Amino acid sequence: MQDPERTALRASVELLHKCQAVFLHNVIVWVTSGSVTIRRDVAVFELRGDRAQAPLAYAWTDPLPGDRTFHHQVVLHQGVVTSAQHAVAGFFLTESSV
Repeated sequence: MQDPERTALRASVELLHKCQAVFLHNVIVWVTSGSVTIRRDVAVFELRGDRAQAPLAYAWTDPLPGDRTFHHQVVLHQGVVTSAQHAVAGFFLTESSV
C-alpha cells in the first residue's frame, strides 16, 4: 500500500468516526465466497480520543464497477469483527448477499 492511499484511508477513518487514527500496519486479506475470491490490502489503524468507538479500524479501497474510481471501506474492530479478515469477509459476504 502506497503512502497516498494510506493517507486517504486515514482521513476517511477520522472523518467518519471523529477521532484520531494512527496507522499501525497493513495486511493482505483473501476472502472466498463460492467461486469468487477477492484480495484486499487492508490498513489497520488505532483509534484515539474520547470519541473513539473501538480500539481499531480496518480500511481498504474497493473499485467502483465500471469506473476508474475507488470507494473507501471502513469497519470498526468491535462485536464479531476481531481481525482484518473478519472485516473484509463480513463486508464482502453482506454485499454479495443483497
